[in-house]
Amino acid sequence: MKDTFTNKTVLVTGANGFVGAHLVKALEKQGAEVFAQVRQSSDTYRFDHLKTRPTPIEMDLCELTTVQQQLQAIRPHYVFNTAVNRNYNDVTATIQLNTLALVNLLESVQGSHLKAFVHCGSSTEYGNLPGPITETDLPEPCTLYGGAKLAGSQLLQSLSKSRKIPIAILRLFHVYGPLESDSRLIPTAIHNILNDKPVKLTDPGCTHDPVHIDDVVNACLLAAQSCGYGDIFNIASGCKISNEDIVNTIASILGKKPSIQSGAFAKREWDRDNWFANVDKMRNVLGWKVSMDFQEGLSQTIDWMKSHGT
Repeated sequence: MKDTFTNKTVLVTGANGFVGAHLVKALEKQGAEVFAQVRQSSDTYRFDHLKTRPTPIEMDLCELTTVQQQLQAIRPHYVFNTAVNRNYNDVTATIQLNTLALVNLLESVQGSHLKAFVHCGSSTEYGNLPGPITETDLPEPCTLYGGAKLAGSQLLQSLSKSRKIPIAILRLFHVYGPLESDSRLIPTAIHNILNDKPVKLTDPGCTHDPVHIDDVVNACLLAAQSCGYGDIFNIASGCKISNEDIVNTIASILGKKPSIQSGAFAKREWDRDNWFANVDKMRNVLGWKVSMDFQEGLSQTIDWMKSHGT
């Protein structure tokens, strides 16, 4: 992997997001010329924290003409699609970004110069399936976002196979680490425990399969290096951990006793008590495995948040 991206042109969509910004940093370290797609007026604070300097491209991925003009000019060798729509109540935007935008990207970048297109999908595509979830399980999305992400993945699979475009689809589970959105469980719990505030949780039993951002970035890079035609890979630790255990582990690292308010946070459609992935395919096919165990990853995240004034 050392020389794979050196002097290569790389496009990262949704580059100002959690996964995208860390990916930009890793690609810059490997000597790539990184172009960062962001929307107009996007907040790029993560670039500042990570000290990255990609070339920004402001464009709406749903506008085909603009996408074609921009990408035909730079002709990327690698594309990493990490763009997401955070307003899940906006039905049109959610569907368009996860379907139309993907088609626009492929129409604009395919050609002999394209070595790999890596798409960051979501564990929500599986819906309410019990773990351990494998890539061959029939998805049953239970949310608009999950359904839209699944539709996008299926579109990519069909186009990859029919047009022989090298595409890998990574279904990310609970990604955590420095610069994760403040509203998410782990940053919220760290902040509240540090400041002696209660942590509001759902009723006991809900679980996650947490995977550190560094391992996710490594998975993206490996997938780009050995890209097939529409392969899907789970990216997770392969272990489930309850919300209560997550909070208690954070508190233990901080040497504090947490105040947990069970049932104070409403359970959502995707919250369940047996939610984790089978990661054998990624391990066997691409040689990827988790390098950051959960306690180490939490400690690193806590140190980062403390040093940045949480």
